[in-house]
Amino acid sequence: ETGATITVHGPQKSACVYNNPYVTELLHRSAEKVVGAENVKLKPRRYGSEDFSLFGQVIPAVIFRLGVGNKEKGIVSKVHYQDFMLDEDALQIGTKILVQFVVDHQNGVDLHKAEETDERNEKE
Repeated sequence: ETGATITVHGPQKSACVYNNPYVTELLHRSAEKVVGAENVKLKPRRYGSEDFSLFGQVIPAVIFRLGVGNKEKGIVSKVHYQDFMLDEDALQIGTKILVQFVVDHQNGVDLHKAEETDERNEKE
């Protein structure tokens, strides 16, 4: 022991990510156009935090997971592992999905519908 004490002050940690149901559905449809419905899967809710959550506190948002593994290429490690690699071909797919979303909604997203589906707005 050194006898020293340390006090650390920092900003609030990121909140849980909240995917707006309406925006999630819109992204889901756009992704299906790019990779086919059989390749788009909704995952069960998890309560992970991510700095992206700060965007969702300002405007309805959705974050999605892009599969970046490829068994045929030997790319099988999970993220946050020291041997993590990603199939860079997946980056093109992710870009195509996001571009498709922009094309599908170039006139905007109905924010009223997004607010209506936001479960955080429900009163107890």
